[in-house]
Amino acid sequence: MYMTDEGSNYKDFIGYAAIRAKVDKKMDEPYSGPVEVFLEFHYADRRRRDVDGAIKLTLDAIEGIVYLNDYQVYSLHVKKFHEKEDMVKIKVVPY
Repeated sequence: MYMTDEGSNYKDFIGYAAIRAKVDKKMDEPYSGPVEVFLEFHYADRRRRDVDGAIKLTLDAIEGIVYLNDYQVYSLHVKKFHEKEDMVKIKVVPY
């Protein structure tokens, strides 16, 4: 599968952020059971964007860090906002 440099950089950034959050929360191992994921995408510009690509990149980026595989996602909540700065908020909890 082809991924743009921008997509690759985004995926790396989210993965590193997930590792830092995992350490901060003293989470030893990824979740092994079903999980519920909450995603918020905040965009600084008003370009028309589909969120499906961002969802896939984000779920793949935290795979193996927060949970073992994205097949564990039983519930997914997604919101999109237009804000002053770009930001992604991710929350993963046992389902």
